[in-house]
Amino acid sequence: MRLNLLAILRRRCPACRRGRVFRRVVAMNARCPECDITFEREAGYFTGAMYASYFLGLATSMPVWMTMLLLGVNPGLILGITAVQLLVMSPLLFSYSRVVWLHVDNMFNPFVPPGAEG
Repeated sequence: MRLNLLAILRRRCPACRRGRVFRRVVAMNARCPECDITFEREAGYFTGAMYASYFLGLATSMPVWMTMLLLGVNPGLILGITAVQLLVMSPLLFSYSRVVWLHVDNMFNPFVPPGAEG
């Protein structure tokens, strides 16, 4: 039971690790083009991706604002630069947070391929 970081970085399906989760940066496939699993298991499924998004946003912005803080940059400027950075990165944070959520959920509650339910 472990996460496959390469599959996450490549935004691949958590079940087969071959199919693309996203067609474009923020255009998500409803099903895996390779193994045909449905990504959104139920309504509101991606609510959990908010936690991944928060962590990814913090992990990507913290080095920038910590460096500026240590260099004595004005706190207002730090806030502005960090806000712009997160705004520019938001499409990537959106897609990667969903992929991370899919992989973490699959680790604890594996996807069942279509036709194997019964």
